[in-house]
Amino acid sequence: MTSKTTEALPLSEAIPHYAGKMSDAQFREKFSWQPIETMPPEGRNVILFTATDIGPNGEIRNWRMDTGSFHGPARGGNWNVGNRWLEPWDPRPTHWMPLPEPPTI
Repeated sequence: MTSKTTEALPLSEAIPHYAGKMSDAQFREKFSWQPIETMPPEGRNVILFTATDIGPNGEIRNWRMDTGSFHGPARGGNWNVGNRWLEPWDPRPTHWMPLPEPPTI
C-alpha cells in the first residue's frame, strides 16, 4: 500500500463558495477575529467571541462563540448574543468576525 501526501488547499479554495472570488490573503483578512471596536453598524449579526474565564496571568481558560449583534441607545445599548440579551454581569464580547454567506439550498 502506498501513502499519498496531499497539499492543503488554500482556505479561499477549500470553501467552494469563495473559490476564485478572493485570494487566500483576502479570505484570511475577511474571516479573522477583529477587535470589537471595529464592529459594523448596530443590528448586524456577526460571530462574537467572549472570554468567560480569564486566569491570573491573563490566559483565556474558557470562552464562548455565538452569533449576535449590538443595539444602541434606542434599544438600551445592549448585546443580543445567542438569542438572549446580556445581563449587566455577563462578560462582554471582545472580538467579532463576519458571518459567511449562507449556503445555496
